[in-house]
Amino acid sequence: MPVQFTDLTSGNIIAWNWDFGDGNTTGVQNPVHIYNVPGLYIVSLIVVDNNGCSDTAINQIFVFDPTIDFTATPEPSCLGDTVFFSGSGNSNPFYWNWDFGDGGTGTGENVWHIYNTSGIFNVTLVEYCGSTISYPCVLPLRALNI
Repeated sequence: MPVQFTDLTSGNIIAWNWDFGDGNTTGVQNPVHIYNVPGLYIVSLIVVDNNGCSDTAINQIFVFDPTIDFTATPEPSCLGDTVFFSGSGNSNPFYWNWDFGDGGTGTGENVWHIYNTSGIFNVTLVEYCGSTISYPCVLPLRALNI
């Protein structure tokens, strides 16, 4: 998961030394770093100004591995049914984006959609850190007339 770090130091800074807490460092002013393992990391930044003075900032960052999933009801569905999608996972559902596979979209944890054509639609749920899950949603070739 890429994390953007931003140096907010004022003054005439000429050197930056970032330590990301996972064994990696850089001298870039505003780096992007990728953490490969979830966990709590102590991040430090040492800056040096044009007079040779240095200062250090230390902060913690928690990196987690978001997991998401969803169910569809009813499944299978008939043409014209309201299909309810219920998301689950360990991240904030406020930022979840749905693609219903037919051009329709939605946001949030629990959404619904009505399909106007039959077929197999690849429904995708994406959460804000980029975790993605997709399942096919199958609709019969025609609506049932009872």
